[in-house]
Amino acid sequence: MAGTVGERSFIMRQRICQGLDFLGIDIDNDLNNKSEGVEVDISKPESRVKVLIVKTDETEEIAKETLRLSK
Repeated sequence: MAGTVGERSFIMRQRICQGLDFLGIDIDNDLNNKSEGVEVDISKPESRVKVLIVKTDETEEIAKETLRLSK
């Protein structure tokens, strides 16, 4: 999940990760609830899978790819 939904919506992160414990995903809900717009690992220490909030800039990536393709 990327962009505003992944970075700024603790509710959406919780909903998306809910029921994925069979994949080893276990998020720290307290950390998830207070993390907005920051890069942080919101997985519990015992989680087999890291769940990260990562800032994204889709506009910058589009510009970089456009420049690369125009060469």
